[in-house]
Amino acid sequence: MPDQDVLLRVADGVASIVLNRPERRNAITGPLVEGLASAFTSAAERDDVGVVLFHGADGAFCSGLDLKEFNADPQPPWLSTFGRSNTKAHRALYDCPVPVVVALERYAINGGAAYALGGDLIVAGREAFLQVGESASWDACSQQPCLAAGPTPAGSRRAVGAERSPVSRP
Repeated sequence: MPDQDVLLRVADGVASIVLNRPERRNAITGPLVEGLASAFTSAAERDDVGVVLFHGADGAFCSGLDLKEFNADPQPPWLSTFGRSNTKAHRALYDCPVPVVVALERYAINGGAAYALGGDLIVAGREAFLQVGESASWDACSQQPCLAAGPTPAGSRRAVGAERSPVSRP
């Protein structure tokens, strides 16, 4: 299965979810976010999973959006549904009923940082970093432009949709 953009392996109670596009530094595309939604949903539905380890292939987490793919001519067929697919992937990560441990090696940039920050715990390598650029974007919930990065009031959450309900953990 090395041609899959996201890999899911389960052993000894640990689901390993791997961003598997090392040739593009695990950059985000439509198929990758669809794979993430599927992998997190599958892991959440299994009784034999007590924790998820979320990481990138070949020693790097994620370089953000794959701008080459997003700007391709002709446009990729997934481009028109990317927003919904990306929201679905974030929701699946957010709703995961078991702890999600992010192994952050080298970098998590912009969209990659958003996925890394969605976990319950980040274990970062000595040289690892998160990079979040400040930019104007579109808020899918309010259908209004918004600032994608910036301070939020203490205790508030930035999440698409309803607040996360408490999860009882075994």
